[in-house]
Amino acid sequence: MALDECLVQGVSDGLIAKSLMTEAPGGSRVVKLKHRFCNTEFSELQLTAQQLAIICLLFLRGPQSAGELRTRSNRLCDFSDVKEVEAVLESLQQFEKTPLVQKLERQPGKRDCRYVHLFSGEVSGGMSGGEASASMPGSGSASNLGAVQCDTDTESHDDRISLLEMQVVDMADEIKQLKQLLESFTA
Repeated sequence: MALDECLVQGVSDGLIAKSLMTEAPGGSRVVKLKHRFCNTEFSELQLTAQQLAIICLLFLRGPQSAGELRTRSNRLCDFSDVKEVEAVLESLQQFEKTPLVQKLERQPGKRDCRYVHLFSGEVSGGMSGGEASASMPGSGSASNLGAVQCDTDTESHDDRISLLEMQVVDMADEIKQLKQLLESFTA
């Protein structure tokens, strides 16, 4: 993943301004930050250690199966078996006010279904695990950065395509003009 210091500082400052992150106390040379998005007196979102571990892993690694979550959560919390992970995932799917996790369709050739967090918006029901995995930050491609937007509104999708097509035409015109300008200098 290629992030420059300016981008990281900007995102950090934005999260601090929203009271979702704070500087952690300590005498270190490097500024350490601590999240405040859940389990604080300022947050309505209260999660158990197991729920928090699953959400963190889904944020960091994208869609994963219950088995993958169990294997990768050992530094955050302990799960005795995959059934316990599935029970926690079920609780996150039926969370108090709104679901925090969604179960994706099983991918062809895969044994288990994958789960995705819903903090970036809902994943369309027809999306397979592979499509979700390709579009989720931190999954597979490290260059995917930012919120995932899964538009179910086809008009906005068509509008975006039209806008992109117009931008391509404009860029082609600019390239043509630059070529002509370059030829006038070399002639």
